[in-house]
Amino acid sequence: GPSAAMSPNGRMLAFVTAHRLWLMDTAFGLVRAPTRIREVIHGVGFTAAGRRVVVIGAKHSLAFDAATGRRL
Repeated sequence: GPSAAMSPNGRMLAFVTAHRLWLMDTAFGLVRAPTRIREVIHGVGFTAAGRRVVVIGAKHSLAFDAATGRRL
């Protein structure tokens, strides 16, 4: 189901649905276009520094740049 995480500095919000990752810049209220994930997503979180978003999928964990949304 849906899951969400706030970056350690509170600037970014990541939220997921079954197959999509959304990133929101909370300072400006901007939401990036969603990133489609092929497998079912079970959770989302940020690294301690807040520079990466980690998506926990049914088979894999995927990392994304928190600022750009690009897969790493």
